[in-house]
Amino acid sequence: GPDTIELDRATGVVRRTPPAGHPADRSHTFRVAVASDGTWRTQSLTIRGAETPLQVDGEAVVLDPFEDTWAVAQPDAETVARLKELLPGVTDEMLRAGIWNNVRSGFHNGVVSPADVVDLVVASPPVESTEDGRRRLGAWLLTDVLPLAPAGSKERVHEAVVAKIASTPAGSEHQLAAFRMAISTSSDPAELRSWL
Repeated sequence: GPDTIELDRATGVVRRTPPAGHPADRSHTFRVAVASDGTWRTQSLTIRGAETPLQVDGEAVVLDPFEDTWAVAQPDAETVARLKELLPGVTDEMLRAGIWNNVRSGFHNGVVSPADVVDLVVASPPVESTEDGRRRLGAWLLTDVLPLAPAGSKERVHEAVVAKIASTPAGSEHQLAAFRMAISTSSDPAELRSWL
């Protein structure tokens, strides 16, 4: 299995944890995306051993957003909190995909809460994930996240994706993805009939 890589802000290190029962000693070299004052920059980081220093003060940090290495990268709590403001401004499709992959891995491992995932979706619906397959973000959100999210989360997501429909180019794949998500989160039969 892959190593887990995460930032420990308290100690200022990126920690590599091998899978339980398989203590492989692997090194990793990958890019790190860091947001400062709303501007993203990347830097290279090589991990040898269990911990590698990385000093960041109050910045959002996305580990291995471009999937340069084989590992499970997941965001720390401060990054998740900052992404709620930063994610709508991220236009680089690869960086957005890397952010969502980090969030999804963090959710899977219990590091990112369902409420935080919903907040991120409401801030910037992931309509770039256009297919309806199980591996895509829309299906993951509907089947894994929303059933565990706080009451009212489905309605919040619905409102956000309906607004996203209006702000995406007409007839685009992104608009279609937003519309599919709006259908899946609607609980109003009259709304659904009107769309039909």
